[in-house]
Amino acid sequence: GQKTGLFLDQVDNAFTAAEFVSRGLARHPAPLRMLDLFCYVGLWSSVFASRFPCEATGLDRSENALERYRRNASGAGASAVHTVQDDFFQSLSAHFGTPELRGQQ
Repeated sequence: GQKTGLFLDQVDNAFTAAEFVSRGLARHPAPLRMLDLFCYVGLWSSVFASRFPCEATGLDRSENALERYRRNASGAGASAVHTVQDDFFQSLSAHFGTPELRGQQ
């Protein structure tokens, strides 16, 4: 079954990643675009949006989670919030599972 949730052990990782990105942006300022796979309620996007101007896109298969994601990422300051309701593995297979895309004829 679907295993989604807010994994509290990831909170520190999200802040550590944001600090790492902040060092890179200080040297090479660029608009930040965040792709948050298996986003649930948007922990990673919310952390990044609270620290940098960014556009956030969340992918999850739960519409309830995506509804909360939109609220949280917007509330954290994301300049634009997009959501995709899909199963990541099925979508990946549909887009990259063809012989042509694998370099086969």
